[in-house]
Amino acid sequence: MHKIRWVLLFSLIIILCGCGAKKQTRPVTTGISFVADITCRNGNYLCDCTVDKAGNMTVCVRRPQALDGLKITFASGKASAEFFGLKYTPQNDRFPAGAMAQYLYGILHSGGTATVKKANGTLSGKVDGRPYTLKISPAGFPLEAEIPDDNCRITFRQVTVLSH
Repeated sequence: MHKIRWVLLFSLIIILCGCGAKKQTRPVTTGISFVADITCRNGNYLCDCTVDKAGNMTVCVRRPQALDGLKITFASGKASAEFFGLKYTPQNDRFPAGAMAQYLYGILHSGGTATVKKANGTLSGKVDGRPYTLKISPAGFPLEAEIPDDNCRITFRQVTVLSH
């Protein structure tokens, strides 16, 4: 009976230690849609975003009201914007450094893995030469990104996996 207690105690210790194990998680940044709540340089933006499995991203601005309807697209390495039927394509296929949609696209395409332990993981890197952090859930879904040098924070809400 005494040996059984030790075996049970040892088994319990192994199980409890295993629960706190760390794992490497790659962020899920393609094949998803989400709402991005963005605060950047004292401006607030609300955007509906879709990133297809190939990594092409569409950002539809809902707030502020003055920009409602602005559609920003990153496809096949090229950027464009459309607003009330007017289309703009930057000459170098990207928006200027510091553009909030360019930040979002850069962060989601930076790659890397995060160490996740029970709760959330964090990746860090640079986008447009500025350091950022990206918090991801244990499943790898983006939760929040921050670019401290520009006082920008992106909160990912209603992250959904695309069905096709």
